[in-house]
Amino acid sequence: MIRKVDIVNGAFAYLVIWGITSSPTPEDITLGLNVLDDMALQLESEGLLTGYKPPTEYGNSGANDDSGLDDWMGGAFKKILAVEMTNHFGIPLTQAMSISYQQGMDALIHALVKVTNAQNPGTLPKGSGNELGYCDNKFYSEPADTLDTETDGSIDDLTLDNSNNTFINSDC
Repeated sequence: MIRKVDIVNGAFAYLVIWGITSSPTPEDITLGLNVLDDMALQLESEGLLTGYKPPTEYGNSGANDDSGLDDWMGGAFKKILAVEMTNHFGIPLTQAMSISYQQGMDALIHALVKVTNAQNPGTLPKGSGNELGYCDNKFYSEPADTLDTETDGSIDDLTLDNSNNTFINSDC
């Protein structure tokens, strides 16, 4: 379990390394918890479903509250929160801070965003650069017809065509 204060303290460790602060005060920790809540909810609203547990009442996160994050998200959240905190200290971003922020965001995005496979429609041209056999094959092939077992028959009527791993309706 990653506590919210663990993320805030980790973010302040980056701020110490970057020379922004030497030691967080209790007010800084409270500010960090509030910024963490806002940041996590913003990420959720942008579609990155992290599992973060917001407080029951806005602005009342406890330091020892469970963040709801998986262990692997801790480092990414610390980096992102550290950069978010620089705004509250009035410090302009350096290249190292920007790289750290980007590494944290990349880790979250690569792990949480799932891109589904897509089939190109038969009306989509293959484009330029396809010179070999391009005159005969200008468009993507249509996706294979699917069998609707509710209206087109039974799944038992299908046989596997091993040459191209497709099913053939044996009633046809």
